[in-house]
Amino acid sequence: MRLPAAALAFALAAFGLGLLWPRPPADASVEAGFARDMQAHHAQAVQMTLIVRDRISDREVRTLAYDIATTQQQQIGQMYAWLQPFAGLDHACGAVAVRRDVRE
Repeated sequence: MRLPAAALAFALAAFGLGLLWPRPPADASVEAGFARDMQAHHAQAVQMTLIVRDRISDREVRTLAYDIATTQQQQIGQMYAWLQPFAGLDHACGAVAVRRDVRE
């Protein structure tokens, strides 16, 4: 009678660990979809801030636009790196080049 109880306890523990153990998301998972959507969203922010930076003469606004663009681009890279280990996951976008010069 003790053997079935021990087997049941082992099975429940294994099941519990399976629920707690992190698993990579599938390509169609909410997590992967969210990361891809956020990559596209951040890429749009990078493009918009570079347009502002190139069209505005105020140095403070241009510096702020550059800071936003580089921060958003870095976060795109974080999401890309997050998706990369999970074989077969698509990425929403490639890198957007950010020039380092802030014209006066």
